[in-house]
Amino acid sequence: MSDDKTVQPLVTVVIPCFQQQEYLSRALTSLDHQTYHNIEVIVVDDGSELPIVVPNCRSSVQLIRQENLGLSAARNAGLAAAKGEYIKFLDADDELMPPCIELQVSSLGTAKKTICCVAYNEVTEQTGFTKTLFPAFGEAMSALPFINIGPPHIYLYRTDEVKKAGGFSTAERVAGGHEDYDLIFRMVLDGFNLRTVHQVGAIYYKRQGSMSSK
Repeated sequence: MSDDKTVQPLVTVVIPCFQQQEYLSRALTSLDHQTYHNIEVIVVDDGSELPIVVPNCRSSVQLIRQENLGLSAARNAGLAAAKGEYIKFLDADDELMPPCIELQVSSLGTAKKTICCVAYNEVTEQTGFTKTLFPAFGEAMSALPFINIGPPHIYLYRTDEVKKAGGFSTAERVAGGHEDYDLIFRMVLDGFNLRTVHQVGAIYYKRQGSMSSK
């Protein structure tokens, strides 16, 4: 894919960040290493006790500060500010592999009502144990009731379609997590398809006390 930003659709990456300053540089560095270059980065400080500071590893970052409203609201704030044709939601303690965005933009292309997902490595930080997961399945509606396919940053969406879907729910029913699964489920119920890139494009870190470890 050409490096010329004038022929590359803009991709917005939204990073919600609450008390995760220590991990943020890793996430941002992974964006600097992308083989796709027309990327808009929005970091949303969701009311951290010590205000989040964007590290020098990336020069162009839009920082949004808000009171602590939760993960869904932080992602929605980034969604509201997004200018990209495509959008990805990357948690501050995870990262993307260098070809991730290029692979997904190429796969998704001009398709409508389609969400692109990519394979990922799940890393247990305390032990270093790594397993690779490929989100391979048949018809999406038959698969989703049985499994949460993967973490938020494996997906690439069309921005206008996420906005039309209402973004991430802030209802009590998702207060314990899985707000990303809720969004995917609602979009699939509305007729969206899932398209899988069968190549590792993301790293998902698990650690003691994290939501995924529970």
